[in-house]
Amino acid sequence: MTKIISEIGVNWQGDIRIAKEMIFQSKRAGADLVKFQLFNEEVIKGSKYKAELTSQIIDYNTLEELVYCAGQNTISIGVTPMYPEAFDIIKHLSKSMEGSCVDF
Repeated sequence: MTKIISEIGVNWQGDIRIAKEMIFQSKRAGADLVKFQLFNEEVIKGSKYKAELTSQIIDYNTLEELVYCAGQNTISIGVTPMYPEAFDIIKHLSKSMEGSCVDF
């Protein structure tokens, strides 16, 4: 079975309202899963895009809000963890959101 993944990545520009709208539009377009990237300042410190990316760091509370939004729109959510502690965030969230649309 083919699954359609909507790679939101860093295209939400650090604005949670845009992220939520992208989740909604992804579901509307027929995607099965939306995907974000989890990185921290250490990961982007040498990037020429650091200024833009800093506003798009997803902390626990933001990810929790995105997971909730995905659940409200009945679409799965996934993330690409880019630093070791991100796995802890994912583990904790996946346990606390068991039964929801989480696909980590």
